[in-house]
Amino acid sequence: MSPTVGLEILCNEDADELMQYSQMYGFSFMVPQILKFGSIALDDASYPPASLVYDKLVLNGPEHASFSIGSIAPWMDVESSDLMAVSHCQTIIRQQVQWASHIGLSGVIFYCPTTGPMINFSRCLNEAIGMLNYSQVFIRIPIFISGDDNEGWTRWNTARILGRHNVKLVVALEIGHELPSPEVLEKWLAEPIRLAILPTNAFITNKGGFPVLSKRHQSFIQKLMETDCKFVISSPSNDSLHKAGTLSLYREYIEFLNRNLPAGDVINQFSAGYHDYLQAPLQPLMENLESATYEVFEKDPIKYQQYEMAVYRALIDRVPENSDIISTIMVVGAGRGPLVDRSLKAAADAGRKVKLYAVEKNANAVVGLRARKAAVWGDAVTVVHIDMRYWNPEDKADILVSELLGSFGDNELSPECLDGAQRLIKGKYTTSLKLYLDLFGSCWFKCIFILISLKMC
Repeated sequence: MSPTVGLEILCNEDADELMQYSQMYGFSFMVPQILKFGSIALDDASYPPASLVYDKLVLNGPEHASFSIGSIAPWMDVESSDLMAVSHCQTIIRQQVQWASHIGLSGVIFYCPTTGPMINFSRCLNEAIGMLNYSQVFIRIPIFISGDDNEGWTRWNTARILGRHNVKLVVALEIGHELPSPEVLEKWLAEPIRLAILPTNAFITNKGGFPVLSKRHQSFIQKLMETDCKFVISSPSNDSLHKAGTLSLYREYIEFLNRNLPAGDVINQFSAGYHDYLQAPLQPLMENLESATYEVFEKDPIKYQQYEMAVYRALIDRVPENSDIISTIMVVGAGRGPLVDRSLKAAADAGRKVKLYAVEKNANAVVGLRARKAAVWGDAVTVVHIDMRYWNPEDKADILVSELLGSFGDNELSPECLDGAQRLIKGKYTTSLKLYLDLFGSCWFKCIFILISLKMC
């Protein structure tokens, strides 16, 4: 999937022309300022106008809104020591936010001050969040502020805390030619970076005269591509800094990096849609699990390898070689049958004879088990559709196999069902499980914290 790349031309205050350039060069959106540069004098002693003037707006109508993320005028200094100037700026910012809401912008960008205490700036952000019902609020922060690797992140964190971790408050990270330490870059990757802004002077020129990024930049950008991040090429003019071509070269290079992303492993590909979401605990005793849930279990190859080895060793220990003894194996909570497959393979590798029961209460899962029996297992497996707690078989199990031990933060059906299934085992028995511990511990995870906070409000 190609990345979404937008265009910002800092000197261009004509929305129609900027849209024309963006579309001509293949960009997906544009990032204009809402207000023309210096259109309202900050040293004017008179109170700011009650409404903005049409000819002082860059984004002067809803016809550009669907293709734009608008920027609040960057010369608004709300951290000034001049209280009159601060009041003046706050009023103009409020008017820009109201205009952005009126024309339906999907996002509004605030330039984060690189000096000062951030108190008034955060107050403006919080007010904007309350006024923008359907828009995200971006804080535009340089990734590297001279003299301190961590200053940019610290300023973002201050704004986030003062904004009470509002989910509408996200990062527009400006990635210049200088990057902070690897540790700070890792810290940034944990943040909600929804825009990565790349000034054209962050690119270097290769032997062919084309714009490219350094190896460190490439690595960081490709990691951002694995998240929900859009990219913006920020140019000081309508022309490319690199003479080999037009502004479209920068977009093409970002797309090139995306095409050359390292292939993710099976687990990462499968779990891509589950990141940063609070998962509801499974309740298979009360509800029948879906096939997709069983598939999630089966993506853990190590677990099933260990189960297979445990069954193999149990068979080797209890039955002499070349013996005609038939061991009874019961797989309780068979699901779609992965433990049945592993138990049969363990028996074949051990050279021992077995009689295997697949016990499952989920009527939908039983359909699949019976299909596997007809197509693969044959008479080696007996499928039993019943709750294991109520099953009274004629035979008792020599080996009882179950994966109903749950996982991190979820003990699933154990010990309720497994305790009720112990009566199915012959006499004395051993277990491959050496330690089973229910543990509940505290942890800090921003996304989960926000979700829980919203539900508690």
